[in-house]
Amino acid sequence: MVMCIRCGVNERTKDRRICRQCKNKHVNDRYHSTHKRTVYNHTCSVCGDYFTAWRKKITLPICNVCRNLSKTLCKNGLNPYENAKGDGYCWMHRRIAEKILKRKLNTNEVVHHMDNDPKNNSLINLIVISRSKHGSLHYFLRIQRVIIEKSMNENAENCWNTLIVPMTTAWLETAGVKVIKLWEIGQSAAEHLNNASADALHDEGSETMHGASDRSSTEDEDIVQTTTVESPASES
Repeated sequence: MVMCIRCGVNERTKDRRICRQCKNKHVNDRYHSTHKRTVYNHTCSVCGDYFTAWRKKITLPICNVCRNLSKTLCKNGLNPYENAKGDGYCWMHRRIAEKILKRKLNTNEVVHHMDNDPKNNSLINLIVISRSKHGSLHYFLRIQRVIIEKSMNENAENCWNTLIVPMTTAWLETAGVKVIKLWEIGQSAAEHLNNASADALHDEGSETMHGASDRSSTEDEDIVQTTTVESPASES
Protein backbone atom coordinates (compact mmCIF):
# COMPACT_ATOMS: atom_id res chain seq x y z
CA MET A 1 0.00 0.00 0.00
CA VAL A 2 1.42 3.37 -1.06
CA MET A 3 0.26 6.20 1.23
CA CYS A 4 0.10 9.94 0.60
CA ILE A 5 3.08 11.92 1.81
CA ARG A 6 0.84 14.80 2.97
CA CYS A 7 -2.00 13.23 4.86
CA GLY A 8 -0.56 9.72 5.32
CA VAL A 9 -4.04 8.26 5.32
CA ASN A 10 -5.33 8.01 1.75
CA GLU A 11 -3.77 5.85 -0.91
CA ARG A 12 -2.05 7.39 -3.88
CA THR A 13 -1.47 6.24 -7.42
CA LYS A 14 1.89 5.06 -8.63
CA ASP A 15 2.70 8.21 -10.61
CA ARG A 16 1.77 10.61 -7.78
CA ARG A 17 3.31 11.36 -4.42
CA ILE A 18 0.04 12.67 -2.95
CA CYS A 19 -3.54 11.39 -3.06
CA ARG A 20 -6.33 12.79 -5.17
CA GLN A 21 -7.95 14.71 -2.28
CA CYS A 22 -4.71 16.47 -1.38
CA LYS A 23 -4.08 17.20 -5.04
CA ASN A 24 -7.46 18.88 -5.44
CA LYS A 25 -6.93 20.90 -2.26
CA HIS A 26 -3.54 22.04 -3.50
CA VAL A 27 -4.99 23.17 -6.85
CA ASN A 28 -7.85 25.04 -5.17
CA ASP A 29 -5.54 26.81 -2.73
CA ARG A 30 -3.21 27.86 -5.52
CA TYR A 31 -6.14 29.14 -7.62
CA HIS A 32 -7.66 31.21 -4.81
CA SER A 33 -4.27 32.61 -3.86
CA THR A 34 -3.76 33.98 -7.39
CA HIS A 35 -7.42 34.87 -8.20
CA LYS A 36 -8.72 36.81 -5.24
CA ARG A 37 -12.16 38.45 -5.43
CA THR A 38 -12.84 41.76 -3.76
CA VAL A 39 -15.10 41.46 -0.73
CA TYR A 40 -17.23 44.39 0.46
CA ASN A 41 -18.64 45.08 3.90
CA HIS A 42 -22.36 45.78 4.29
CA THR A 43 -24.80 46.39 7.12
CA CYS A 44 -27.88 44.20 7.32
CA SER A 45 -31.04 46.29 6.90
CA VAL A 46 -32.92 43.99 9.31
CA CYS A 47 -30.71 43.21 12.29
CA GLY A 48 -27.96 45.81 11.78
CA ASP A 49 -25.07 43.31 11.84
CA TYR A 50 -22.11 43.55 9.48
CA PHE A 51 -21.60 40.96 6.76
CA THR A 52 -19.43 40.57 3.67
CA ALA A 53 -20.56 40.21 0.07
CA TRP A 54 -19.04 40.22 -3.39
CA ARG A 55 -21.36 42.96 -4.65
CA LYS A 56 -20.39 46.54 -4.01
CA LYS A 57 -23.93 47.95 -4.19
CA ILE A 58 -26.95 46.11 -2.79
CA THR A 59 -30.38 47.72 -2.84
CA LEU A 60 -31.65 45.92 0.26
CA PRO A 61 -28.67 44.36 2.06
CA ILE A 62 -29.54 41.39 4.26
CA CYS A 63 -27.31 38.90 6.06
CA ASN A 64 -27.53 35.14 5.64
CA VAL A 65 -29.28 34.62 8.98
CA CYS A 66 -32.11 37.02 8.16
CA ARG A 67 -32.27 35.69 4.61
CA ASN A 68 -32.81 32.13 5.82
CA LEU A 69 -35.41 33.36 8.30
CA SER A 70 -37.27 35.20 5.54
CA LYS A 71 -37.37 32.06 3.40
CA THR A 72 -38.75 30.09 6.33
CA LEU A 73 -41.44 32.66 7.16
CA CYS A 74 -42.60 33.19 3.57
CA LYS A 75 -42.64 29.53 2.62
CA ASN A 76 -46.10 28.61 1.30
CA GLY A 77 -45.55 24.88 1.05
CA LEU A 78 -45.57 22.57 -1.95
CA ASN A 79 -47.90 23.51 -4.84
CA PRO A 80 -50.21 25.84 -2.88
CA TYR A 81 -52.04 27.12 -5.96
CA GLU A 82 -55.34 25.81 -7.24
CA ASN A 83 -55.37 23.85 -10.47
CA ALA A 84 -57.82 24.81 -13.21
CA LYS A 85 -59.93 22.04 -14.69
CA GLY A 86 -60.37 21.50 -18.39
CA ASP A 87 -58.61 22.94 -21.46
CA GLY A 88 -55.25 21.51 -20.49
CA TYR A 89 -53.05 21.95 -17.40
CA CYS A 90 -53.05 25.48 -16.00
CA TRP A 91 -53.19 27.25 -12.65
CA MET A 92 -56.51 28.81 -11.70
CA HIS A 93 -55.17 32.36 -11.26
CA ARG A 94 -53.57 32.29 -14.72
CA ARG A 95 -56.79 30.96 -16.26
CA ILE A 96 -58.76 33.80 -14.64
CA ALA A 97 -56.28 36.39 -15.94
CA GLU A 98 -56.48 34.95 -19.46
CA LYS A 99 -60.28 35.12 -19.42
CA ILE A 100 -60.24 38.76 -18.28
CA LEU A 101 -57.54 39.79 -20.77
CA LYS A 102 -59.03 37.60 -23.54
CA ARG A 103 -55.59 36.32 -24.54
CA LYS A 104 -52.89 33.88 -23.49
CA LEU A 105 -50.33 35.08 -20.95
CA ASN A 106 -46.70 35.26 -22.00
CA THR A 107 -43.99 33.28 -20.26
CA ASN A 108 -42.66 36.57 -18.87
CA GLU A 109 -46.01 37.50 -17.30
CA VAL A 110 -46.73 36.41 -13.73
CA VAL A 111 -50.04 36.67 -11.86
CA HIS A 112 -49.32 37.93 -8.33
CA HIS A 113 -51.62 37.59 -5.30
CA MET A 114 -51.73 40.90 -3.42
CA ASP A 115 -52.40 39.38 0.02
CA ASN A 116 -49.91 36.53 -0.58
CA ASP A 117 -52.74 34.00 -0.26
CA PRO A 118 -52.55 31.57 -3.21
CA LYS A 119 -56.10 30.37 -2.55
CA ASN A 120 -57.65 33.84 -2.88
CA ASN A 121 -58.31 34.17 -6.61
CA SER A 122 -60.71 37.12 -6.51
CA LEU A 123 -60.16 39.81 -9.14
CA ILE A 124 -59.29 42.49 -6.59
CA ASN A 125 -56.45 40.27 -5.34
CA LEU A 126 -54.78 39.54 -8.72
CA ILE A 127 -52.35 41.63 -10.75
CA VAL A 128 -50.13 40.79 -13.73
CA ILE A 129 -46.47 41.89 -13.67
CA SER A 130 -43.23 40.80 -15.29
CA ARG A 131 -41.27 37.85 -13.94
CA SER A 132 -38.21 39.89 -12.94
CA LYS A 133 -40.28 42.49 -11.06
CA HIS A 134 -42.21 39.68 -9.38
CA GLY A 135 -38.96 38.31 -7.95
CA SER A 136 -37.91 41.77 -6.77
CA LEU A 137 -41.30 42.27 -5.12
CA HIS A 138 -41.09 39.01 -3.19
CA TYR A 139 -37.54 39.83 -2.11
CA PHE A 140 -38.77 43.17 -0.73
CA LEU A 141 -41.71 41.50 1.02
CA ARG A 142 -39.46 38.87 2.61
CA ILE A 143 -37.28 41.57 4.14
CA GLN A 144 -40.31 43.47 5.44
CA ARG A 145 -41.66 40.25 6.95
CA VAL A 146 -38.42 39.67 8.87
CA ILE A 147 -38.41 43.29 10.09
CA ILE A 148 -41.94 42.88 11.47
CA GLU A 149 -41.04 39.52 12.99
CA LYS A 150 -37.98 40.94 14.78
CA SER A 151 -39.80 44.03 16.04
CA MET A 152 -40.75 42.11 19.20
CA ASN A 153 -44.41 42.55 18.41
CA GLU A 154 -46.77 39.97 19.86
CA ASN A 155 -49.20 40.27 16.94
CA ALA A 156 -46.59 40.04 14.20
CA GLU A 157 -48.75 37.71 12.10
CA ASN A 158 -51.77 40.03 12.25
CA CYS A 159 -49.61 43.06 11.45
CA TRP A 160 -48.17 41.28 8.45
CA ASN A 161 -51.60 40.29 7.12
CA THR A 162 -52.78 43.88 7.54
CA LEU A 163 -49.77 45.63 6.00
CA ILE A 164 -48.86 43.33 3.11
CA VAL A 165 -51.34 44.86 0.64
CA PRO A 166 -50.42 48.53 1.39
CA MET A 167 -46.71 47.69 1.28
CA THR A 168 -47.13 45.91 -2.06
CA THR A 169 -49.06 48.85 -3.51
CA ALA A 170 -46.49 51.36 -2.25
CA TRP A 171 -43.59 49.36 -3.68
CA LEU A 172 -45.26 49.05 -7.08
CA GLU A 173 -45.88 52.79 -7.24
CA THR A 174 -42.39 53.70 -6.00
CA ALA A 175 -40.58 51.32 -8.36
CA GLY A 176 -42.73 52.39 -11.31
CA VAL A 177 -43.66 48.83 -12.24
CA LYS A 178 -46.04 48.27 -15.14
CA VAL A 179 -49.01 46.49 -13.60
CA ILE A 180 -52.18 45.09 -15.16
CA LYS A 181 -54.95 45.34 -12.57
CA LEU A 182 -57.54 42.72 -13.40
CA TRP A 183 -60.31 44.26 -11.29
CA GLU A 184 -60.12 47.52 -13.26
CA ILE A 185 -60.52 45.64 -16.53
CA GLY A 186 -63.44 43.70 -15.07
CA GLN A 187 -65.09 46.90 -13.86
CA SER A 188 -64.63 48.61 -17.22
CA ALA A 189 -66.22 45.64 -18.99
CA ALA A 190 -69.14 45.65 -16.56
CA GLU A 191 -69.61 49.40 -16.96
CA HIS A 192 -69.56 49.01 -20.74
CA LEU A 193 -72.31 46.39 -20.55
CA ASN A 194 -74.33 48.53 -18.15
CA ASN A 195 -73.97 51.57 -20.41
CA ALA A 196 -75.01 49.53 -23.45
CA SER A 197 -78.11 48.24 -21.67
CA ALA A 198 -78.93 51.76 -20.43
CA ASP A 199 -78.63 53.11 -23.97
CA ALA A 200 -80.90 50.39 -25.25
CA LEU A 201 -83.50 51.20 -22.61
CA HIS A 202 -83.17 54.90 -23.42
CA ASP A 203 -83.74 54.21 -27.13
CA GLU A 204 -86.81 52.11 -26.38
CA GLY A 205 -88.16 54.83 -24.11
CA SER A 206 -87.56 57.53 -26.70
CA GLU A 207 -89.34 55.48 -29.36
CA THR A 208 -92.29 55.01 -27.00
CA MET A 209 -92.40 58.73 -26.28
CA HIS A 210 -92.23 59.56 -29.98
CA GLY A 211 -95.09 57.14 -30.69
CA ALA A 212 -97.19 58.62 -27.92
CA SER A 213 -96.50 62.16 -29.11
CA ASP A 214 -97.47 61.22 -32.67
CA ARG A 215 -100.69 59.68 -31.50
CA SER A 216 -101.51 62.70 -29.36
CA SER A 217 -100.85 65.08 -32.27
CA THR A 218 -103.16 63.14 -34.60
CA GLU A 219 -105.89 63.09 -31.97
CA ASP A 220 -105.58 66.86 -31.56
CA GLU A 221 -105.87 67.36 -35.31
CA ASP A 222 -109.04 65.23 -35.38
CA ILE A 223 -110.52 67.27 -32.58
CA VAL A 224 -109.72 70.52 -34.37
CA GLN A 225 -111.20 69.28 -37.62
CA THR A 226 -114.45 68.21 -35.95
CA THR A 227 -114.85 71.54 -34.26
CA THR A 228 -114.25 73.46 -37.47
CA VAL A 229 -116.75 71.36 -39.40
CA GLU A 230 -119.50 71.43 -36.79
CA SER A 231 -119.27 75.18 -36.02
CA PRO A 232 -121.12 76.48 -39.18
CA ALA A 233 -123.98 74.03 -38.72
CA SER A 234 -124.60 75.32 -35.25
CA GLU A 235 -124.80 78.92 -36.49
CA SER A 236 -127.37 78.10 -39.16
